[in-house]
Amino acid sequence: MSESKEEIIDFIIVVKYNGHNVRPNGSVDLNLISRYSEMVDSIRLLQLLNNDIVLTVKIPESKAFKLGSFRIGGVAFDHDGTAKIKFNGMTDFINTDNLNKLIPMDKEDMFQLKCTSIVELENEDDEEI
Repeated sequence: MSESKEEIIDFIIVVKYNGHNVRPNGSVDLNLISRYSEMVDSIRLLQLLNNDIVLTVKIPESKAFKLGSFRIGGVAFDHDGTAKIKFNGMTDFINTDNLNKLIPMDKEDMFQLKCTSIVELENEDDEEI
């Protein structure tokens, strides 16, 4: 048996806030939208499926702040290349006060979202029989 390797994946994607909700059971949904110009990074999110992702936000003219640990709930692409991104998490691992900082004054406000995760890499030396 060979050992699996882990790699830290982190990248920045420019997104727009599209709402969030907190349920009584502590489940949190965060909805974001990215433009066509961010399609490559939107697709990179798929590499992080089924992994914990630490989200850090940088809003223009403010300091960066962490939202917490989420998982990808879904990524859907529209006909024009716009991606609707849904993250899920639990209030135990999320700073819910920081979620409220995402609510924009202008509905078109974009911000930088840094996604950081540790991903287990498949070993390419093993051949399937």
